[in-house]
Amino acid sequence: MTSEKKTGWNIVKTAGVDTENASLDFMIVNKSYQLILGSKYTDSDIVSRRFNNYDACIYRSENNGKNWTRKTIGKGKFTSYTVGNNRVFVALGINTKNETALFNDSAKIYCSMDEGRSWKEIAAYKDCHIKSIFIAEDSSVYILGIGKNDNYWILRRTANNGITWSEEMKVLIDYGTLVFFNKALWCINESTKKLIRLSLSDGRVDSFGFPERDFKPLFVRQNMESVLVIGELTQTPMVYKFGDGKFETIMQYGDKNKYPVDLFSYRNQLVLLLGERAGLGVQYYLYWKNELTNAWSAEEMPAKYFKPYAFYEDSFWGYNGGHLYQKTFQ
Repeated sequence: MTSEKKTGWNIVKTAGVDTENASLDFMIVNKSYQLILGSKYTDSDIVSRRFNNYDACIYRSENNGKNWTRKTIGKGKFTSYTVGNNRVFVALGINTKNETALFNDSAKIYCSMDEGRSWKEIAAYKDCHIKSIFIAEDSSVYILGIGKNDNYWILRRTANNGITWSEEMKVLIDYGTLVFFNKALWCINESTKKLIRLSLSDGRVDSFGFPERDFKPLFVRQNMESVLVIGELTQTPMVYKFGDGKFETIMQYGDKNKYPVDLFSYRNQLVLLLGERAGLGVQYYLYWKNELTNAWSAEEMPAKYFKPYAFYEDSFWGYNGGHLYQKTFQ
């Protein structure tokens, strides 16, 4: 497979990833392996409008994305995943009752103990959608799911890789993205637009309003001992750092034409993924702080759009059109 350089990017032509009648949803990058989680469907599925009759496929590479092998683990679409050491956990949304329905009516959890080589089903739930999976400091695994007719989320935990599960608590929060940090769940309350901390030890819920009343929070991320909140102020991307009960503005990008897509942090390095609507599609940009010059830099990506993509340590990885793009930040 060929590889080329372009303005600091390493671009690799890939083999083994089937993009015809496929949806590629998540990417997992590690030092020794890479995974792409996606779904395959047939022409008859499209004609019959069978929205959930998908094969759940996992592509795996051991040579930095040049060659991939595919494994099908069941029916459904991936809704969440988490990684810790050699373990990988994924959640599938499945429709068992009405293939033409747009919603899922059940969920399954799969686990790999060997870096994605083999997979085992470890849990199945009826009338449930799994929003998040995460691994705690004590290596236990949590899943957060909701029933079709419920107005609360159920937090479940396993300490033995899915052999047994316990229901920890019901979460009465209309939340968006979520991170696990310092024995608590952190998220944005979609109704109040406040930062929420949910303690896993005693179930206590704390909420924190933002200094700027017009700030529109979008999602949260973790950075070492702090929580980062990414959003918009007067329609421009902005990032708050929250620590010791205080908010600190650490970045504001003064361009109303761009919006925040994601934020990645590794040690002291912060990288903001920005989107700009361009014609019928989207153009991606990277905005990061150079640790050598202490200056922020913005760069248009060599491909307009990446799906899926991932951040790993100090690098960005993105897939587009049969090529894998990788950039390391200095």
